[in-house]
Amino acid sequence: RATRVDGHRDPDAAWGPVHVEDIIVPLVVGSPAPALTPVATPAMDEALAQVFSEGIIAWRTGLRRFGLRFDPSRTGEADFAGVLVGLDVEILEGTIVRRHSRMWWPAGLNGRQTRWEILSEDFDALERLIPAATGWSVRVRGDRDIAQRALAIVPTGSTTGATTPFTKYWSGERTIPMRIQLNDGPAPRRRWFALPPEDVPTPSTPPASMN
Repeated sequence: RATRVDGHRDPDAAWGPVHVEDIIVPLVVGSPAPALTPVATPAMDEALAQVFSEGIIAWRTGLRRFGLRFDPSRTGEADFAGVLVGLDVEILEGTIVRRHSRMWWPAGLNGRQTRWEILSEDFDALERLIPAATGWSVRVRGDRDIAQRALAIVPTGSTTGATTPFTKYWSGERTIPMRIQLNDGPAPRRRWFALPPEDVPTPSTPPASMN
């Protein structure tokens, strides 16, 4: 459970923990997730590269100054009919992974259906991200298990706009040079991270799609 710090009612105020409570929830076991067929074509691989072509944005101040930008609408083409996208995403400095996250969404649907999780970040290394930095790249790899998570996002009976259900996943891999954009303002507060009041930056609206 969580509450606004000091009972603050401002919607942009930070959240703070109240207490931890164990809750037992019964689960109903249904049929296993359907098997997904791997699919990858040069056109699909290029589309996934374009998803991350805007690179990473680095704000001048703030605790979480780096956000990977992405545009899932790039997977709205006919090639992606019936395809679930599940990605293992790594930011590399040379060959060393400096940030690792996972992302998943049903291709062809509204980009706001995208979900993600950040697994690890090397904050000291990310501090070297400036527009003049070289040797940085983004590596994306299709993963079936991650793609299956997108099944929970697809509305019941939804398809990609025709009669094709989601039965496939993108199984390719692409590594692209990373574009680095600098923003002189403060980093927006990430709503999934609780910050102490003194560290909450000036409220700002982040890009609609940013990991």
